[in-house]
Amino acid sequence: MGQFSNYSEYVESEAKTFVDEYEEDLMSRIKDGDTDIHEFVHDYRLHEWVDNDFIYVELIDSAEILEQSDNVETDSGLWEGQEPREAIKTQAFFTYRNDLGYVIMDKIESLLQLKLDDTTSIIEELEEELETEENEDTIVELEEELDEKREYEGYLEDAIESI
Repeated sequence: MGQFSNYSEYVESEAKTFVDEYEEDLMSRIKDGDTDIHEFVHDYRLHEWVDNDFIYVELIDSAEILEQSDNVETDSGLWEGQEPREAIKTQAFFTYRNDLGYVIMDKIESLLQLKLDDTTSIIEELEEELETEENEDTIVELEEELDEKREYEGYLEDAIESI
């Protein structure tokens, strides 16, 4: 049995690994205001990930992907002019890439929602603390931190919306 014999579990596992691998970079970009999640995932990262995964894929692996996917790639221009076996591998490659991309985006959306919920809670705590604070220096610090958290909250909302 090949690596794709239980395709949906394999895609889930790879998507989790992908998100874990790029989470720090993704969150750093969002904090800097870059909220285009599709561009982040699809610029080169996803294609490179799948390309590395497909180094030793055999025809049987390709057949397993095509048999088990609910979203088989249909753009025949991607494999036009190829020999039949290579065409099947190419179709499987793009099917896998698309399936993996969908699951990655779902996982990122869940991750960002958790980060947004945490940030919203922190904002609420800071607002409560600010209401009772009397020290001017502490008030200034709290207001600055609150502004940063609100900006981050906006970026998270934009990132989720971009998905």
